[in-house]
Amino acid sequence: MLPRLLAAPCARPAALAGTIRAHAARMLSVAPDAVAPAPAATSTATPTPAAPSLPSRRRSDCPRTAIESPLPHRPRATCRTVSPPGRNVPLMPAGRAGIDYLSARPAFTMAPLVMHVQATFNNTLITITTTKGDAIASSSGGNAGFKKAQRAGYEPAYQAARIALAKVEDKQGESAKMHGVHVKFKGFGPGRDAAWKAVLALGWKVAKVEDVTPIAHGGCRPRKARRL
Repeated sequence: MLPRLLAAPCARPAALAGTIRAHAARMLSVAPDAVAPAPAATSTATPTPAAPSLPSRRRSDCPRTAIESPLPHRPRATCRTVSPPGRNVPLMPAGRAGIDYLSARPAFTMAPLVMHVQATFNNTLITITTTKGDAIASSSGGNAGFKKAQRAGYEPAYQAARIALAKVEDKQGESAKMHGVHVKFKGFGPGRDAAWKAVLALGWKVAKVEDVTPIAHGGCRPRKARRL
């Protein structure tokens, strides 16, 4: 009968346990009350301690971060100037700091004029042009009052340079000296040094000095050497 009871489904485990005890008592001829009830199954699992509850923090107590902010972070504009590393920028007005920012700025300069000096052994030709090549003034030993062989010398070249520079001053004023002049020498006549001395004596600012004398490298056969 016990196997049938074990095989029969039972919805109540307590009723099944009572039936098993009664059947065991009949088999052992013992009163049903003498059989000790089966101990109730106890759980041996250690109870898990409850996690300590953290104090609630309001959203206003937490610092606002860039992730929580709805808009991207934008630095607030201030009147103070942040100086880059390596530079000491004063935070006070320039007048109080003793700094003249107007004089520290690069001045606006115009393109210098170009003075072409062609110094031959018979004459000296001087032409002053712009950087684009537009002629402004020109002079030579003949314009200075020297004739024929007298044009080949130091003094005619000096006077020719002085006359050409004076014409530029008459057209553009005294400010033309501050623009500077780019001197280009061509040839090795005596007027080469004379024109250079005239530029310095008249107080012109020299921006650049260049020698554009052509040098033969092959090509046509040169003329024969002069006999002395």
